[in-house]
Amino acid sequence: MLFCDKIKQSRLLAFSSLSALKQLAQSTIWNADGTFRTAPKFFSQSYTIHAHDDYSMKPIVFSALPDKFEETYSTVLEALVLYAQTNNVILNPTSILIDFEQAAFNAFKKLFPNANILFCHFHFAKNIMKRLKKLQLYNIGLNDELKKDNVKREIANILSLPLLPPNKITAAFFDTVEVLESINRNFKPFLNYVEKTYIINAKSTSKKISYHFIHANTTILFENNITLGIFIKTVIHFTLSSVIEHKCSFFNVDFNLQKSTIPDLIIFLSPYIDILRVNCTKCYLPNSYIQIAEIAHLIVRNKQNQWTLAIDLNVYSKHQQFRLFDCVKRGENNFLVQSINFPFYNHSTIPYDEVLQQSLITYNINISNLHILYLDNNQFKIKPVNSNNLYPEGTIDLKILNTINKHHNSLFILKSNLISFTKSNDLRLLQGKTINYINVSEEEIQKFTSFVQKLITSDTNHQGYIQSCVRGDYNNQLLFFNIGGNYRFCPKKGSHHQHNSVAILVDTKKLTYTIRCKDSQCNNISLIWNTIE
Repeated sequence: MLFCDKIKQSRLLAFSSLSALKQLAQSTIWNADGTFRTAPKFFSQSYTIHAHDDYSMKPIVFSALPDKFEETYSTVLEALVLYAQTNNVILNPTSILIDFEQAAFNAFKKLFPNANILFCHFHFAKNIMKRLKKLQLYNIGLNDELKKDNVKREIANILSLPLLPPNKITAAFFDTVEVLESINRNFKPFLNYVEKTYIINAKSTSKKISYHFIHANTTILFENNITLGIFIKTVIHFTLSSVIEHKCSFFNVDFNLQKSTIPDLIIFLSPYIDILRVNCTKCYLPNSYIQIAEIAHLIVRNKQNQWTLAIDLNVYSKHQQFRLFDCVKRGENNFLVQSINFPFYNHSTIPYDEVLQQSLITYNINISNLHILYLDNNQFKIKPVNSNNLYPEGTIDLKILNTINKHHNSLFILKSNLISFTKSNDLRLLQGKTINYINVSEEEIQKFTSFVQKLITSDTNHQGYIQSCVRGDYNNQLLFFNIGGNYRFCPKKGSHHQHNSVAILVDTKKLTYTIRCKDSQCNNISLIWNTIE
């Protein structure tokens, strides 16, 4: 028995075993789906989670649920993660395939924010055709229309939308909208359903329009989106830590900041948000003119009335660039509000490409007059794109940069635990965790940490970092270093994968190491061990 809710009248049950969960942990690809026909009596659906291996797909978790609400899915997944962590099993899927259900998507994304959650195309096509049948086509004069080749083609185009690159889906959908509405306006309810259910970003505002600042940066760029993400997360962690560390007549608390994540800091600050906003207008961050009260406004309540960060840290990833200009729902009157600052002030017309180019904040080869902020040996540094350019004096306060570097250096070894942000602020998950993480700065394993760190940063094109370190349950002389970033070397392939992750196993007694590729297509049974030099 993994979980049994005995308190509520609408109960839910979940079953699994420790050996099954270990298989789930070894699998990077999961599949989850529910069925209503075989649901036990008194329950609404049976929901299962499956793990892929080299030969088959095995059911791992069985659950009986009273409904299909997000809270229900979250409860089961939280119990699953907590039970796994209690038994030193780390669940870290890279891909999760589910049916087209927003509640399940939200629950999985909350618990596994780094996983690529995919929707099953079979369920998508099934839902689209079911919606067409529900329109009562005979009554609205569409039955004959559906027999026309051009209409069939456009319906097929809708069914093919998930096969397109993400940045082309919206434009392709609205091309189909124009064709179908020109044929018969009665298609509009169906098209509205497709748009609302599958096209519109569920994370946007209640009006389904995302508003973004377009920042015209004329002084400095970031090396890439990964560096920008690490920089932003370090600054956020440093800022929230500084708020907690500051003392005044209205705020004077003690808190151990040594191993606190961003969610930990938010949860700790949440009872004091109003106090900080109202009373700390004359308190400032170290070496800056930023008020503590201003920082308190970065913590806001979400739709579930939980405190969370106003900044979406999930956009700072290798697969997702910034939404800078084309970020609103087509057809809405959403005009750009110009800044009073350079370079767009007093311009009556602004070319599209000029706005886009000026708003880039990561490296672009066409912008050669700016300087690049990059990571080198765990330090943020600045270099000119063009060697003839002088250092941008006054571009950035070096005292602040040094402070950020110092804070970043203290977080780097356990980066994923300290500065990565998950959307779950649920206290139930944070209580009673017994994850067997090792402090990789301990003297007895420092030489192994240094060796792994050197190994995963030796290639400038494939920089990695240590996500966590866990000692073996059955063989205590083994250390498991889980690696994040762009280091994805596969010994079998002899080069780096594009999307997999790896773990480096170190035998502290034999002084050997091996790299275990987590790609599902690779054979990880036979490991190649090398001597630590």
